[in-house]
Amino acid sequence: MFLPALSSARTVIGSLSWETTPRTEVKDRNATAVYTETRELSVKGLDFDRLRTVISLDNNSEKKEMGIVIRYAFRLQLKNEESGETFWEVPYQADELRVPVVKAGITRDVKILPFKLREQFKRLQKTGFVPVALKIEVMISPRKNVSEDGRITESVIPVKYEAAPEKKRMINIHGIGHRKKSGVAEQQASSEEKKSPVETESSAGTETVNVSTVSENVSAEK
Repeated sequence: MFLPALSSARTVIGSLSWETTPRTEVKDRNATAVYTETRELSVKGLDFDRLRTVISLDNNSEKKEMGIVIRYAFRLQLKNEESGETFWEVPYQADELRVPVVKAGITRDVKILPFKLREQFKRLQKTGFVPVALKIEVMISPRKNVSEDGRITESVIPVKYEAAPEKKRMINIHGIGHRKKSGVAEQQASSEEKKSPVETESSAGTETVNVSTVSENVSAEK
C-alpha cells in the first residue's frame, strides 16, 4: 500500500505565553509599549493591563513553510458566586491570521490581542458570575501531507477578579435646604391661592351690593 510522504517543511507551535503592559495614556503615539510576561491577569471592575498572547512558531526543518494559517479562539471560565461552581463558556472570540512564511531553522513569534475582553467583563457585572480564567485555543490550519502533531495547543491564564466599589451617592445638604425653603414658599403660595376664593367672594359681595342697589331702586319705585 502506497502512503503519501509527509512534507519535509513542517512548523509546530513551540510555546504559548501571556504578556501585559500597563494601560496608560502615552502622549507619543509612536512610542512602543513594553510588554512583560505574566502568569495572572488582575482585574478590578473594568480596569486591567493590556493583554496579549505570544505564539512561538518553530520550524526545525530544512525548508521554509509558506502560507500558514493560524486559527484561534478565546473563552472565559466563570464561577457562580453563590455555589462556587465553575464552567467554561463557549468562545466569545474566534478568528484566524495568516503568516506568510516561517523560514527553515528559525522561531517566529506571532502576537494576538484578545479583543472585546472589556466588554465581556462588563457583561458579567451584577450577574452573580465572575471570571476566574481566560483560555486561548490555537491550531495551525491542517494541510495535506502534514502531520498535526504539535500544531494544536491551548493555554490558560488565571484571572484575579475584584469588583469595583460602588460609588456612594453624595447628598447636597444645601440643595435639600433650598428645596425645603421652596416647599415653604409653595405652601405660602398655596395658602394664598386658598384666599383667592375670598377675593372672589368679595367680588361677589360687590355684585351683591349692586344687586342690593337694584333692590333699593325697585323698592323706591313701589
